[in-house]
Amino acid sequence: ALPIYEIDDLAADLCSGRAEDDEHKQPVDVMLSNHHKRYEALKKRVEERQTHGEDALPIAEKYNPVYSELSDWVGELEKQVEGLEPIGIVPEKIKEQLDEHTALS
Repeated sequence: ALPIYEIDDLAADLCSGRAEDDEHKQPVDVMLSNHHKRYEALKKRVEERQTHGEDALPIAEKYNPVYSELSDWVGELEKQVEGLEPIGIVPEKIKEQLDEHTALS
């Protein structure tokens, strides 16, 4: 397949009358038609993507503040969990940790 600029040059030659024979005209018409079809298919895909993006925008706008709040909460919780000791095996230690856990909630 020829690059689009070469097809444009051939098409310009045909339009200006410099290449009027059918030998040059038919391949250029076919190439222009193929490029036009590819352009239209690409344009349709871009329009579909734009529509999907526009449809997703309100959902993302609702999701972002909720995610931000949860992210902050998880960050604070991680800091609290990092400071905790492993679960004890001695009953007194277990009671002490349970009391600490109860105080956190």
